[in-house]
Amino acid sequence: MIAGILFAGLNSYAATYYVDASSGSAVASTNPAAPGNNIPNAITAAIATDNIYVAQGNYAQNLTMKNGVSIYGGYQTGTSFTVRNT
Repeated sequence: MIAGILFAGLNSYAATYYVDASSGSAVASTNPAAPGNNIPNAITAAIATDNIYVAQGNYAQNLTMKNGVSIYGGYQTGTSFTVRNT
């Protein structure tokens, strides 16, 4: 029972994945300074309650959404995902 309580808190916060079409890496990234360039890879890596921030750009990718994962778009490229056009 104690082990269950200890492990239950390991993922008690939401991760944020960053995607920018101009990035050279397809790897899902939680680092805004080194975003991935592939939305489906970020969705695959994410779990419920995680967020995906997507910079402006053209993405010719098919998406399969995942329950509990939120995607936010409109972030300006080169701003470390601090400026969003809403």
